[in-house]
Amino acid sequence: VLFTSAAETLGALRSAGALTAGMPAEVLLLVPLIVPFPLSLEEPPTPMSFVCRRIGELLRGLPDGVSVEACVLPCRNPAETILNVLKPRSLVLIGARRHDLFARPWRLARKLRRAGHEVLIAGPA
Repeated sequence: VLFTSAAETLGALRSAGALTAGMPAEVLLLVPLIVPFPLSLEEPPTPMSFVCRRIGELLRGLPDGVSVEACVLPCRNPAETILNVLKPRSLVLIGARRHDLFARPWRLARKLRRAGHEVLIAGPA
């Protein structure tokens, strides 16, 4: 599952929980954290402790039985970083509003599909 916004990601995580119910599947939440060029990748503008706390709050909103591992990815280019992290032919869920086909999540979905990944779009919770 790729982090987009809190509400959209929560919807995607709930969809992932429903898809994996009763199966031994691992759900990984990828959180790209954009770090502008004047800063080092090791020193993002938002403290990692804050990001981790917010992710923990988001994951507490999931139903019982949904197990998620989160991975924060400090990066310059989120799409490139995500492509480098994913295993070949990964199933990726992206939370996005359905009415904005030109928004960043939809563009990322198209890029991931072109790279050979299976991509599902899930609406907000």
